[in-house]
Amino acid sequence: MDSFLAWYYPILFLIIGACIGSFINVVIYRYPIIMLQNKNKPEKISLFYPASHCTSCNKKILKTDNIPIISWLLRKGECRHCGSTYSIKYLITEAVFSVVYLSVFILFYPQYGINSTICILVIFSYLYCIFFIDLKHFLIPDIMTIPLIILGFISAWYNFIPITIMESVIGSIVIFTIIFITGFLFKYFRGIDAIGFGDYKLFAVGGAWCGIFHIQYLIIFSSIFGIIFYIINKKANICSTKNISYLDDIIEIKDKVIPFGPSICLSIILNVLIIFYLPYKV
Repeated sequence: MDSFLAWYYPILFLIIGACIGSFINVVIYRYPIIMLQNKNKPEKISLFYPASHCTSCNKKILKTDNIPIISWLLRKGECRHCGSTYSIKYLITEAVFSVVYLSVFILFYPQYGINSTICILVIFSYLYCIFFIDLKHFLIPDIMTIPLIILGFISAWYNFIPITIMESVIGSIVIFTIIFITGFLFKYFRGIDAIGFGDYKLFAVGGAWCGIFHIQYLIIFSSIFGIIFYIINKKANICSTKNISYLDDIIEIKDKVIPFGPSICLSIILNVLIIFYLPYKV
């Protein structure tokens, strides 16, 4: 029995990771459309409607063609109906989630238990969505950041993460205040919006999950990742979008502007791992 369970749970988390990754693909693709769709449009798009379909021929994807990882590999990423190719990013996301879910289970479950393991998987899943939505659309949805802040407080309250509820709440408030004041000063003296309001709330997420004693590291690592990302973007031109549509408004995005959200997401993930394996307080 022990031998069976030793294999059962890792395989289970591997499969769950692939399935969650498949759903994350839907969230990343559809949620910006949901946010920006015309309010007067009769046919509304949601995360669950319409059903998964080929964006080229609009034919519904069969359930047998929608099995995470396996279906993409068997059909070589091609639509059964029109032969158009699906982006490999869908396969990559499903594979990444499989590996991450399995790795987190192996590394965290034996020492910290199922509650802490689930907490780490939840914040990773949310931040993965935020990373790519902000990267492409310059959007950080409140529906993702606000629940993460609350979940951070709850996790600290029940000791699912190695910080106290007081550290969590104070950390969230303090880092939000610091970043907000920084953004205000940039706006006042330079006349530019250096930091978006979504970034303030994303930093508050980091404070809620990492605590007051790690806010300096959240800021430092976010800045480092931001510089690296800026250099990469300058070479590869990842963020080449000139106009980003927010409902009825068109926001001009200069070539030098890059989303800060992805850098904050990476910093939060890194600091969450640090507080578990190096839970010191400086």
